[in-house]
Amino acid sequence: EALTLSQLAHLRATAEGTLPWIRNDRFVDVDRYVSANTRFHEALVSLAGNTALLQAYRRLAMPAVMAKALHGAEETLDRFTADHVHLVDLLEAGDLPAARALVRDHSDAGKERVRLAITAAGGSY
Repeated sequence: EALTLSQLAHLRATAEGTLPWIRNDRFVDVDRYVSANTRFHEALVSLAGNTALLQAYRRLAMPAVMAKALHGAEETLDRFTADHVHLVDLLEAGDLPAARALVRDHSDAGKERVRLAITAAGGSY
């Protein structure tokens, strides 16, 4: 089922809401990034129209995990926020294969960035 213009507009607004919090591969504000990132990812999961899926996603407690893993982190990648906006571009264009590939690549890059943050904080994964 195709996404509505309203769904895409909301997703774009949440994607663009992540942009101010990463600049020049550095966090401007980690806490605000985590909040904006959470809004984007919840909007993305909500597109499935499945309340149980959204509740399951929320039970993962990703904001708390990210906040703890990124506490004190300064370095990151601009691509994380750029990927959010690019994903919306791909969904608007109806390019689902490219959107799926971007999600997989974004997820892999995110996991690697969290591993680096944990290691930099003296932890192990």
